[in-house]
Amino acid sequence: MRLKALLGMCTLIMLIAAIAANVAAYVDCTPSSCPSGYTDNGISCLGNKCTRDCTINVCSNNWTQVFSDSCGWISYDTAENECSTSSYNASNANYCYNFTYDGAGSTVMMDVADPPSGQSDCDSEAIGGFFDNAKNMQYAWFENLTGYLGDVAYTSMDYLSRGSRAHSQADSDGQYESDISANGRILCAPNSVACNQIGQISVDCSVNCYNHKTFAYAYQGYVVDYTPSYDDTSSNNDNLYNNVGCGNSNVGANKLQDTYLYVFQANLTPQHSDQSCYRSNEAPTVANVIVLPENPDAGDNLFCNYTYSDPENFTELNSFYEWWRNGTNQSMDSQTLLNGNLTPADVWFCKVMPSDGLANGTKAQSSNNVTITGTVSEPALYVNGTSVWSAPNYYSGSEWAINFDSQLMNALANCTADIEGYCNINLTFYSGAAGLLNVSRLELYYVFPSPTVVSLRILSLSQVYSNGVFKVFELIIENNGSSVVSNVTWEFSMGDGTVINSIHNAALAVGELGFVYVYHNYSSEGNYTVTANATAVADGVTATKTLSVSAAGDLSVTNLKILYSNLSGKVFEFAVNNSGDNNVSVNWTINFGDGNTASSVQNANLNSSKSLLVYVQHNYAAQGDYSVTATAQGSGFTASSSIPVEVEYLGVSNFSVLNSSGSLRTFEAYVRNYMAVNMTNVSWSLDTGNGVVSSSSPITLQPQETALVFVAYNYTATGDFTANFSAVNSSWNDVEALNVTVT
Repeated sequence: MRLKALLGMCTLIMLIAAIAANVAAYVDCTPSSCPSGYTDNGISCLGNKCTRDCTINVCSNNWTQVFSDSCGWISYDTAENECSTSSYNASNANYCYNFTYDGAGSTVMMDVADPPSGQSDCDSEAIGGFFDNAKNMQYAWFENLTGYLGDVAYTSMDYLSRGSRAHSQADSDGQYESDISANGRILCAPNSVACNQIGQISVDCSVNCYNHKTFAYAYQGYVVDYTPSYDDTSSNNDNLYNNVGCGNSNVGANKLQDTYLYVFQANLTPQHSDQSCYRSNEAPTVANVIVLPENPDAGDNLFCNYTYSDPENFTELNSFYEWWRNGTNQSMDSQTLLNGNLTPADVWFCKVMPSDGLANGTKAQSSNNVTITGTVSEPALYVNGTSVWSAPNYYSGSEWAINFDSQLMNALANCTADIEGYCNINLTFYSGAAGLLNVSRLELYYVFPSPTVVSLRILSLSQVYSNGVFKVFELIIENNGSSVVSNVTWEFSMGDGTVINSIHNAALAVGELGFVYVYHNYSSEGNYTVTANATAVADGVTATKTLSVSAAGDLSVTNLKILYSNLSGKVFEFAVNNSGDNNVSVNWTINFGDGNTASSVQNANLNSSKSLLVYVQHNYAAQGDYSVTATAQGSGFTASSSIPVEVEYLGVSNFSVLNSSGSLRTFEAYVRNYMAVNMTNVSWSLDTGNGVVSSSSPITLQPQETALVFVAYNYTATGDFTANFSAVNSSWNDVEALNVTVT
């Protein structure tokens, strides 16, 4: 080679490739279905155990009294009497209910004169129990429970008796006193499992009480005693039920005080009855075993490639390998066979015994035998007899010839130029075996005396790897000036506020390339602009390039909605979804828009392609419009969803006609304060369609308190009317309408 005795540079470039294995696995264990009534939340598997998540809501052990009322009488002008408490409507299926009947705790007094003509004796009886909505209701919610009387001859007795009873026999003075105190209860839960845990379904617990009005009732009367010398309580009860009585004419006094109705409620709590199954560990298998590359030379590394499968989806661990040369096992336990073991004309194949660390599978042999071809051996490059690059053993591949340019410049500096200014520089290529050595990108740059130029340019800014919100970027910087740059720095602005800088300065020779690799994990999904700068600090030279990227994570929040609304009380539902290939440990937060938030207590493991349903209850303290946002985080991902929410606080419900008689209508309505604080100046108004009746003075309702309003109105005309009942205070109002027909 004859070169001009000036500055020159030569570069040798070679390329290297890699091959990765394919892996597949499966799971075949399926747990049995959930017990009847339980919600199936799906199957998750870990190792050789698969579990079906089964839940049902049952009653907690914490009962809170939510209602009480009583009734009774003292009468001196009638013998037989009855009373009932006000009703309680079990309107919320998110609670369990306990209806307790407490008979009169004080003395029951009965004053009876001599029996009427023709009767041997008169006895007094008092009984008590429950009504559903109204007397004589044909289908009571507790009609299948033990003790229900059903339709009896004396229709006032159509109710469930729970043991509240008093009895007295006549004697010479005709006055008796007896104690009617007795307790009874009936229970209600939203499902049979919950019923059986707090009582016994069809005995004292039912699932039918919701949206029914339940009363307590007491009755006292006087019956014929056919056997005065014997207290036949069963017979006397039958007589009372069937109205076989002595009448009122011989009775002078009657007292029963007091009969109580108590209502208790308990929250629901989830109960699990998970179903699981196991499978014994099975050995993994391999398929498609092959030696790569299929046409190697003596400078290549051999790779035993295959597809691994494990029934339990266990990761491959400690698989065994054999390499066979010319039919003989070489006892080399490695998936990769290094080229130092290869010689041209040798024939190789591999065997693999797969293992998951617990069990070994069947050994499999590669489907191909490879024959090693010749290649260069111990190649070297010399400049004027000085080695500038060499490689040991047989050689295959490509790489940089390091220091070629510096040795070339040394040779130019020490040569004696001819009359034309040229030097003879000897480039020598050597190989110890016959083969072909390719040299590429051999370029000579001649620099003539000129002003020194410091310049940088960015050849490329690219995204070389992406996995959701995880990105790897490549930046290639070139010194395209005429002078060495020894103070090059770089900076990445990721577009989300994150800036990554170089730690120290780098040096780039003229024409030299600098490669920079940066990874970044975006905290949330979105579109970002990445800006990269390369700067020669001392010379004030900067090159800039931008790149648009889209970060789409595996985590999402969907289906945010109001599952249940009771004015100020809201139950929200949303789903956290994992659409990626890996399990994610997630936590969630919901912002109710009123300064309050709720968060998960601990992270949940969300499997690939699975969703987590979240239910959260919140009571708003003020009426208004709010924006509710649900957010999920996990494994570096953040996702959120928002909805608007409107909150009101004063409610009217159960507007109905209790009784109709000619033109007279008796109306009932509930006015409830759904706030967490007292509500003052509450008034109501009933527009019957024929006239208006209003409250005489405002009232104050405590938090969650309900006022029962009863109004009797006598219509002055016949026809169809629309009645409206409204409740108002200084801030809120609500109204319900009802059609009324008067004939």
